[in-house]
Amino acid sequence: MIIGFAVTILAGWAASGEPDLDARVLELFADTPDWLLLLARVGYSAGGLYAIGLVIVVAFRGGKRAITRDLLLAVGLFVVAAVLGGLIVSDQWPDLLPEWADPGTVAWPAARLALVTVVLQTLAPHLTLPVRRLGRRMLIVVLVSGVILGAATVTGLIGALGLGYGIAGLVHVMFGSPAGLPPTERLRTGLATIGIVDAEVEFLPEQPVGVALARAEAAGERYLLRIHGRDAADAEFVEKAWHALWYRDAGPPLSLSGIQQVEHEVVASLLAEREGASVQHVVTAGEGDENAVLVLDWPEGITVGTLPMGEITDDRLDEMWRTLEGLHAAGISHGALDLESVVLEPDGRVRLMNLGRATLSADEARTNADLVSMLATQVCAAGPDRAVASVLRTLPREDVVAMLPYLQDGVVAPELRRAAKQTAKMGDVRDAMLAELAIEEPKLASVRRIGWSDVLIIVFSIIAVNAIISQIAEIGFDVLLDELRTATLGWLVVAFILTHVSYYGDVMSLQGVMNRPVPFIPTYLLQSAKRFIGLAVPATAGRVALDVRFLQKQGVSSARALAQGPLIGVCGFIVEVGLLFLCAWRIGQEVETDDLGSINVAGLLVIVGAAVVVGIVIVMLRAEWREAVLGSIREALGSVTEVIKTPRKLLRVFGGQLFDRLFAALSLAATMAAFGVTESFASVIFVSVGTGLLAGLAPVPGGIGVAEATMTALLTAIGVPSETAFSIAITHRLVTSYLPPVLGWFSYNWLVKEGYL
Repeated sequence: MIIGFAVTILAGWAASGEPDLDARVLELFADTPDWLLLLARVGYSAGGLYAIGLVIVVAFRGGKRAITRDLLLAVGLFVVAAVLGGLIVSDQWPDLLPEWADPGTVAWPAARLALVTVVLQTLAPHLTLPVRRLGRRMLIVVLVSGVILGAATVTGLIGALGLGYGIAGLVHVMFGSPAGLPPTERLRTGLATIGIVDAEVEFLPEQPVGVALARAEAAGERYLLRIHGRDAADAEFVEKAWHALWYRDAGPPLSLSGIQQVEHEVVASLLAEREGASVQHVVTAGEGDENAVLVLDWPEGITVGTLPMGEITDDRLDEMWRTLEGLHAAGISHGALDLESVVLEPDGRVRLMNLGRATLSADEARTNADLVSMLATQVCAAGPDRAVASVLRTLPREDVVAMLPYLQDGVVAPELRRAAKQTAKMGDVRDAMLAELAIEEPKLASVRRIGWSDVLIIVFSIIAVNAIISQIAEIGFDVLLDELRTATLGWLVVAFILTHVSYYGDVMSLQGVMNRPVPFIPTYLLQSAKRFIGLAVPATAGRVALDVRFLQKQGVSSARALAQGPLIGVCGFIVEVGLLFLCAWRIGQEVETDDLGSINVAGLLVIVGAAVVVGIVIVMLRAEWREAVLGSIREALGSVTEVIKTPRKLLRVFGGQLFDRLFAALSLAATMAAFGVTESFASVIFVSVGTGLLAGLAPVPGGIGVAEATMTALLTAIGVPSETAFSIAITHRLVTSYLPPVLGWFSYNWLVKEGYL
């Protein structure tokens, strides 16, 4: 890690001085034959495809969560480092596709080589030898191809290699890796210092995160070793800190050393055993030769994870609950129950293992989290029906009812959650228990501290503020303030009201696609909530996503909702295009979009097409995926056909979308009137619809930046002075797009609270 980052910094420092070596190498390959350039392009692209292939395999193979986490973190760090390095050293963004375009100037570092290096080195400890060898050859191919193509300088290539190795080293230092196991000879020496001499040590084939597992035999006795080596404490610390960031309960306090972690598990095990709980017996523990070691008796039984599905008996299922209740009776929560933590002994007993994350004096939340994890474990071992029957048969009714608010995915460990979903989702299990108990669904407990949606909203908000400020700065704050002082407040209030009246158009459209009555107030508030969500995701995507979720909550099947939500979006798009060309013909304007911003429509189409192709390939890999997707497509097409064949429904959908666009145009007319600008209604519709259409197509949250620029250009095109046009655009967006989301936030939370989203 240190060497990699040092090489990166030195290469960047050298590149900033524009060394002669870089220029000479680029000149050397300036007149390369076409056939060699073609081979270089293929080689450069092959390296990128190799890296992408590894990412796809890791993401969709269902591997360990830790590997996916390491890879995502490494790629994220690569993106940040490549962007910062490129802007600081070469004053330009990194180019990921230089082989198929003339970059003009060469960016630093060579992003393609850095990406391949990051992916390969991060995954190297988890890959087989042939794959690693292929990866090393790919690195050489990308390096040579980059030089031949002139897509990278010598310092850019050196910096890319250093960056890739540095980031991979950082991730391995933070989280550890399978290559981080201590030598067995060192373990034998450490065991001798705590009283177990002449031990034969062998590591277990499956290793969890943060601790090494080994089998030891000495004097005819077998032991299970839990080893906290030099990197285990750091790995555990980072793992728990990451969990604490996302979840309200991160388990026991963060430990700062391996011996502290061992001591915590010893105390938890001894207290549980003293209170009669059935847990793994502690033989001894200590620290020696840089490793903290916990020595436990070797379990004679088998873990639940090794038992074939359905072979566990009802008596064993019930005993699992009684064993967990015994641990809770001692005031201890397990904190990490999974398929490998529950051992079925030959004499019928059930023992709990792996108390490293146990909590002493556990509260209600941690106790219920244990119960949910045990239920998920039984779902994996026996199926949802037998698991539900066992918990209802064994636990007191009040304990089961208290567990229900915690019966959600966020409570269960990721690997156990993925295993359980192969049989049943946690939501389906909760519904089955509610039906058996004959009670209403309780409000779910808030187990997450923040979610990805919160992060995205923060990121997009920063982007939005930056985009708005940069546009205002181009015009000048003084000019904008002078224009705003001339605006009439009454017309702005009218614009605000008309914006909310336009929501009824979407209500009409949603009622049109439904084959049942729709409640008016929740449907109207849904349109308000869309304005809030529109700040976090592109406008069209946000509208469609909320429509789909709302329809699902109204009892519409997922396939029908996924078809009818986009159907409204398509009808709205058709209405917008029709109005745009009709009004353009009426006012005599040609519809030109060359100067309306930097929206690369062709690029967007290529990205969408590539995403569709990748999605099709992924779906075709698995038979169950093919059947599920094709079945949903058939149902979705049937629902769309039903709407199209019913003129009344189709007219209601189109009428609602037309109503929405016309009242949005009236709102813009009111804003223009506030600045003393009057134009024909056809011109106003042209500006309003054109802005909405292009802002909706752009992959920018809420159309921020794109909408203001587009509206300013269109207003200028119909004869409004540029300063006034920008003031109208900013003010109109403030009244119709930035203030309504404040109310939309309350609408969204109310809909979620009442179960409409």
